Amino acid sequence: MLDVSLPTNPVSRKVQTYAKKIADAWQTAVDGILSVAALLKEAEENLNPIEQMDLYGELPFSKSTADKLLAIGADARLNDPTYREYLPAHWTTLYEMTQLDDKTFKAGISDGLINPAVERRMILELAGQKLVPALVAVKNTQSVIQRTSDTAQLATISVPKGFDISQVGTFQREIEKLVLAYGGEVKFDKSKKGVIGRQREALALWCIGELEERKKGYAKTPLTKIELLETTISQLKRDSNGKPLLDYKKDPNTGTFVKNDIRNPSHPYHGKTLKNIYDEIRSQKILTQHSGLKEIDKEGHCIDLLRQHSQGNARSRSDALVKLSRLVSRGDVDTQRFATDALDKIIEG
Repeated sequence: MLDVSLPTNPVSRKVQTYAKKIADAWQTAVDGILSVAALLKEAEENLNPIEQMDLYGELPFSKSTADKLLAIGADARLNDPTYREYLPAHWTTLYEMTQLDDKTFKAGISDGLINPAVERRMILELAGQKLVPALVAVKNTQSVIQRTSDTAQLATISVPKGFDISQVGTFQREIEKLVLAYGGEVKFDKSKKGVIGRQREALALWCIGELEERKKGYAKTPLTKIELLETTISQLKRDSNGKPLLDYKKDPNTGTFVKNDIRNPSHPYHGKTLKNIYDEIRSQKILTQHSGLKEIDKEGHCIDLLRQHSQGNARSRSDALVKLSRLVSRGDVDTQRFATDALDKIIEG
């Protein structure tokens, strides 16, 4: 194992200044998002590669988010005052717009498809097969083919058991800074047994701890009431054919509705609507088979999706990413904030 002594010099005042400016402007309305993007672009032009690494470590969002914001800052159309009134206040949606060619972008404006309320999925649908990842993939492949194979391995860096996983990001950035300073290439282990796997394990444990702590604030509801709520919701919800999920029959002897039937006047929820039931569940934070975290705890739901991404296989991670991205584009203001925070915590690899 190579023992590397890394410099611990504090970041420069110039880096701190940019980090403060960008943090202050982060995640406001359209002008704020474009301001963040412009500041990042300015910082990239004025900071050397080492200082840029320092800056990413000081920002309130991930490097992948910063890269997307840089794309927004570099897009002349999004920064043209002519189009400002048509832009949505969601950076993920704005980023997808950078992938549109000019013809599609202008057609979207003239047809009214691009507007302040447009969702990310609509931009993806508008793009269709006109997105550029395939071209980028070809370019990257050509670059790999042209790269010389005349290289030699210098070292293998390992971390010991008990290493503080929370320091991995800083450790990686310092290694990348050394490589930028002296030249060469660095590849990080992305396997489950590697550091990324350990980071995900640590993040999953954090998520589980947070969820357990949040459960203390949920209602301690007797099983009998939970069963009553579940049967009541099943009577009020309809299947694809418009029929109740649960339909009680009248008592053949008396012709009256049975005790558990919501149509029985003595039923506790007689006369209530499905909305009334869900409002009670949300206000009291009651977990049932019909009301999971998504219904009663928006932040908890996003944390649980983050746990799913950290613990799951490739398919589970993909599913969690899709759901969180959907919440960012479709959810209310709070949900968008919780989902964005979860996406920023995700460990890529």
